[in-house]
Amino acid sequence: MADTASSRQPKGPNLADVLVAIEQADLTPSRRRDLRSAIVTLAKGLGRHPLEIPADPAVLRKRLGELTAEGLGISQGRFANIRSLLSKALALIKPVMTGRQTIAI
Repeated sequence: MADTASSRQPKGPNLADVLVAIEQADLTPSRRRDLRSAIVTLAKGLGRHPLEIPADPAVLRKRLGELTAEGLGISQGRFANIRSLLSKALALIKPVMTGRQTIAI
């Protein structure tokens, strides 16, 4: 079987679903751009298509732990912004339950 994006697609929501939610949300153009950019930067850094990356904070936290700002060719500040923006983007598809998430992405 060919190793295509669709054959590696996670069962639940993925980052492509988050990209759709970003487009449908009532956001300013700059906020929409920033959220999209964070997802695209993460996907490129992981060498995966957004369809292949689960929209799961625990999975994303682990995957982000495998990356470095230097490896992505970005500043530490931008890397911190990506983490923050990913949390905000995920909230568009499944609101975070208060008190349940003790570790940020």
